[in-house]
Amino acid sequence: MASLTMIWISATAIAVIIAPEGSFSLLVAVLPVLVVILGLAASALLLAANTPIVVRREGLRMATLVPAALGLAIIATLALVWWWMFSAIYGDWQLVVVPLGIIPGAIIVAELMAYTTYAVVYPRVHGRITDSEVIVVLGAGLNGDRVTPLLASRLDRAVRVYDDLVAAGRQPWIVVSGGKGSDEVVSEASAMARYLAEETHVPADAVLLEDASTNTRENLENSLQLLADQGINSAQMVVVTNNFHVLRSASLSRELGIPGAIVVGSPTAWYYLPSGFLREFAATVVHYRKQNVLTWAVISGLWIALAAVALIISAREEFVDDAPVPPAAQELVQGVG
Repeated sequence: MASLTMIWISATAIAVIIAPEGSFSLLVAVLPVLVVILGLAASALLLAANTPIVVRREGLRMATLVPAALGLAIIATLALVWWWMFSAIYGDWQLVVVPLGIIPGAIIVAELMAYTTYAVVYPRVHGRITDSEVIVVLGAGLNGDRVTPLLASRLDRAVRVYDDLVAAGRQPWIVVSGGKGSDEVVSEASAMARYLAEETHVPADAVLLEDASTNTRENLENSLQLLADQGINSAQMVVVTNNFHVLRSASLSRELGIPGAIVVGSPTAWYYLPSGFLREFAATVVHYRKQNVLTWAVISGLWIALAAVALIISAREEFVDDAPVPPAAQELVQGVG
C-alpha cells in the first residue's frame, strides 16, 4: 500500500512536469483519490444493505451486526476526512484536532484493505496439498445433533482433499475438531464423524475425533496433541475451513509453529460471506490489539508533534511580521532604496 502511494505521488509529479498547466496532471492527482473514496463509500453502503439480509436469515446477534458497524465506521471516517479538508481551507482549530479522530479509522480501513487483498491472494500461493498426510477439519455450530450446511461444506471439501491425497499414493488421516458448546446436544466432532460415515466414502478408521476445543486456536492445538499422541507426523497438514475463515486460520497455524500447514476454504452462502469475513477481520484486529494500540499511539504522537512545530513556526512568523522596525533599520532600508 505504501508502494502504491509512492507510485501515485511519482506519477503526479511526472504529469505536472509534462503538462504543468493542463488538466492531465490534475486528473492523475485526483482520480486515484476519488476512486478510493467512492470505493470505500460504496463498500460501506453495501455492508449496510447486507446486514438486514443476514439478520433475517441468521438471526439478530452481535456477529450479524458486524457489517453495519464497519460500514458506519467507514462513513464516519470519510465524513471526518471531509470535515478536516473543509477546516484546512478556513484554518480552524479542527485542522489540528480532527485528525486524531481520523487516525484510528484510517488504520482500520488500511488494515481491512490489506487483509482483504491477502485473503484473495493467499489461497492461490500456498504449497502443494498432495505433500500432506493429515487433514484437519475445523468445527462450527450444529443444528441439533446434525451438521449445518456451513459445516457440511467444510466436510465435503475435506473429502475432496482426501481423494486427492489418496490419488497421490498417500494414506491420509482426517481429524474432525470441535467440542460441545453449551447450546449443543453432541460435540461438533461426533456430528462431523457421523456425517462422514453416513454421507461419504471415507473409512471410519481414517477419522480421528478431537472433541474438546472451543475455538480455532484450541482446534489446532488439540489436534496437534492428538496427532502426537497417535504418533502421526503433523509437520505437513491441510486445514479445512470456510473461505472467509482461511486467512486467520493460516495466521494461527503459523503462530502455533505449523509452517507446513496449508489452509483451504469451502464455499459460503453469498449473503453470509461479508458477515463471516468481517467477523474474522475483527477477531484478527482484537488478536493484535497491542500492536494496533501502539500504531495508533505512535501515529497520533507524530501528528501532535508535527502540529506543535507548525504552530510554533506560525507564531514566530506572526511575531516577526508584527514586530516594530527599529529606526536604524528604517534608515538603512531607505538608504539602500
